[in-house]
Amino acid sequence: GKRLLLVLAAGMLFLSYLGLEQYFWGFQESRQYLLDQEAKGIPVSGVLKARAFDDRVFATFTSCNSLAGYMLLLTPMLWRWGGRCEPVKLSRVLFVALGGGAALAVLLLTKSRAAYLAIALTVGIAAVLWPMRRRWKIALIALMAATVLAGAFYIHRYGRGFESMEARADYLRSSALLLAEHPFAGCG
Repeated sequence: GKRLLLVLAAGMLFLSYLGLEQYFWGFQESRQYLLDQEAKGIPVSGVLKARAFDDRVFATFTSCNSLAGYMLLLTPMLWRWGGRCEPVKLSRVLFVALGGGAALAVLLLTKSRAAYLAIALTVGIAAVLWPMRRRWKIALIALMAATVLAGAFYIHRYGRGFESMEARADYLRSSALLLAEHPFAGCG
C-alpha cells in the first residue's frame, strides 16, 4: 500500500515535470517541426496542426482534461507524503511546496474549466467541513463564489466559451429522457 502511493506520487511529480517541459519547450519544437514539414511539401493534418498550436498542456495523456483529472486526484498525496519521509522538513518542502506548486502550475496550464470548478468546490466544501473559525469559513466560501463568478465571466468574455458545456448538458438531458422512456431495454 505505502509503496504504491509513493510510486503514484512520484509519477505525478514526473508528470508535472513533463507538463512544464511541454509548455515551455515541447510545444515550440512540435510547431517548428510541423512548419518544417509543410515547407518541404509534406502535408500536415489540420487536426494535428490545431492540436500543436493549442497551448493546453496534456503531457503523456491524450487530453488535457484527463491530465487535469489525474492531477486533481493525486495532488493530495503530496500532502500525505510530505511529512512521512526523512528528513521531515526537507521532504515537506520538496513534496508539498515544490511538488504541489509544479502540480498546480500544470493543472492551471491544462486550462480545464471542470478542473478549475472542482478546485473551487473543494475549497468551498473544505471551508464548510474543516474545523476553523466562522469568519474564515465565510471568507473562504465568499472567495470560492467570487472565483467561480470571475472564472465564468472570463470564460464567457475571453476564453473558449461555454458551448461544449452546453452540449454536454444537452447530451445528459437527452440521455435522461431516453432512459425514462425505455428504462429496461433501451433504444437504438
